[in-house]
Amino acid sequence: HFFNPVPLMRIVEVVPGAATRPEIPAALTELVEGCGHTAVTVADTPGFLVNHAGRGLVTEALALLEESVAGPADIDRIARDVLGLRMGPFELMDL
Repeated sequence: HFFNPVPLMRIVEVVPGAATRPEIPAALTELVEGCGHTAVTVADTPGFLVNHAGRGLVTEALALLEESVAGPADIDRIARDVLGLRMGPFELMDL
């Protein structure tokens, strides 16, 4: 599972399913790494691991906006400059 924007996001989740043959994750890892990305094999979960973890950030960003704490541009700037994210939550939602 690639993440947007693909050229910037280097992690790719390899998610084997119940019927995935054992050699497939290794082959996918080799393919992904050959493309210059880093493969991480994870168990299947709704929304994938990274999206699942990122929901909290998006939820809090929307709460900050709703409470008029800051605007989308400032929230994105803080996410990038302070948290070290490549894109802020509103930038990701706009993709």
